[in-house]
Amino acid sequence: MQLRTRFLTLAALCTVLLAIPGTRLGAQSDTAQISGFVTDATGGVVPAATVAAINEVTGLERQVETNLNGYFVVANLPPGLYTITAEAEGFKRYIK
Repeated sequence: MQLRTRFLTLAALCTVLLAIPGTRLGAQSDTAQISGFVTDATGGVVPAATVAAINEVTGLERQVETNLNGYFVVANLPPGLYTITAEAEGFKRYIK
């Protein structure tokens, strides 16, 4: 009888574990994000650079600043084509 109880407990646990990822797959988002690093010509990071994502159709613009490691994230963007610019004092403006 103890073996059957262990089996049922294991089966219940597996069912719960299989159900959890399914819940996450059901949640979809209609936004996107752009992330990356801003570096100089030598590969050094550029902290406090201003990065802008500009939607080419709507003109929507979101700006963020890079962290101390030169990393940025522009989140919650509606789908579309974006122009990315990066600017920092002492550097030429970058447009992609």
